[in-house]
Amino acid sequence: MDRNNLIKLVDFISEISEIKENKWFLDLLKSRFTKYQDFDIESNDSIESKINLIKDYLSIDIKRVIDYSSFDEPSREFLFRDCIEMGRFEKGTPNHKIDYGEFCRHAHLQAEEMINYFFNKTSNMDIKKIDLFIQEKVSSYKPTRMPSEVHHIFYTHKLSAFKSISKLTKKSVDVFWFLNDFRNELSHRNSLSINTEDKDLIEYERLGFSNSQIDFNNLDYKRRQIYNRGKYVITKRKKDFNIIYESLEELKKQIIETKNSINELPVSKPTIGSANPILQEIKNKLNQ
Repeated sequence: MDRNNLIKLVDFISEISEIKENKWFLDLLKSRFTKYQDFDIESNDSIESKINLIKDYLSIDIKRVIDYSSFDEPSREFLFRDCIEMGRFEKGTPNHKIDYGEFCRHAHLQAEEMINYFFNKTSNMDIKKIDLFIQEKVSSYKPTRMPSEVHHIFYTHKLSAFKSISKLTKKSVDVFWFLNDFRNELSHRNSLSINTEDKDLIEYERLGFSNSQIDFNNLDYKRRQIYNRGKYVITKRKKDFNIIYESLEELKKQIIETKNSINELPVSKPTIGSANPILQEIKNKLNQ
């Protein structure tokens, strides 16, 4: 990496981290680079010029970096890092080409990290409590065995369970479902699915979905598939970067507010173990 670019980067960070509003950023830097804390580069340039340097170097809008200072480590670091990467793909820094797919992939990573953070914090890392809570809130969640960690549970089940006790809007939930589907498409390289997008849109329009309000509950299975596929393709081609940022900000707010308000997951059903420890031991062995 070019030495001058690195100096520009450090030069900016040493100044921008002193701004009061960026204290969270300074705390993050200290946690990652404490062994370099005596390293300093003096500069007479104005803060405005340094902001321009960092924009040129990373091609990100500093104002769009989401403040994750309310989250504990290591989640805070993961969230901040993925937000930076998301911004770089929005501006095309890594490969000199804007990449909406990779932008959405890093947005999804932030959403999933926040959801996992919520469940771990409100359950005191008790996977049995998380499992039971999601079973109570999501009828389609029917695990064949007890998960051992929160990330073993499908993200969409966790998202649905969180929505049930938060004020997360349908608009943002739809965005997070889209991100999940897009991430899966990118991971599986489903070229056949991509090549049928135009046909999917033709069928979507033929059924009149583009020009009217649809009562999703009255659609049969086939029409639901056509509707969902059409909406997915339209959203992907629209490439709305702003709505992704807005949805992540809303999720962040809801994660913090809901965690603070409930303190711990409201599980109503008694577990087998709470009724009879011997039965719980037998159940654990069967799950293994």
